[in-house]
Amino acid sequence: MIEDRVYARLYAAATGSPVTLDCATFYPVQAQQGVIPPYIVYSVIAKEAQWGIRGSAGLTNTRLLVEVWSPIYREAKRLLTQVKEALEPEGADFKVAAVEFMEDYYDEDVRRYAAAATFSLWHSQD
Repeated sequence: MIEDRVYARLYAAATGSPVTLDCATFYPVQAQQGVIPPYIVYSVIAKEAQWGIRGSAGLTNTRLLVEVWSPIYREAKRLLTQVKEALEPEGADFKVAAVEFMEDYYDEDVRRYAAAATFSLWHSQD
């Protein structure tokens, strides 16, 4: 699954290889209750398998939403940049084709800032 590949990239960055991610707390879909910020949440928002005249092309384009949550706005922005740097290098697992930064916001209920982006990822079919 592409989620496992994204997790592996984020984990590698959180442990300092090959880029550094200053946050080792990341979750698929939803953060755990009571987690201490900062943390990262990522989820697949769309998937499209590619087909040609002869059938499956063996490639999938996945849209991945990444949100970084922090009580400090600048920290959320900085960590989102680090996530981008961790996901961007082309590898055998996937390739980032596009990144769209979304509007940042503050959630009064949890008293945290969110910096978010969507990533278009090309990868072999799951």
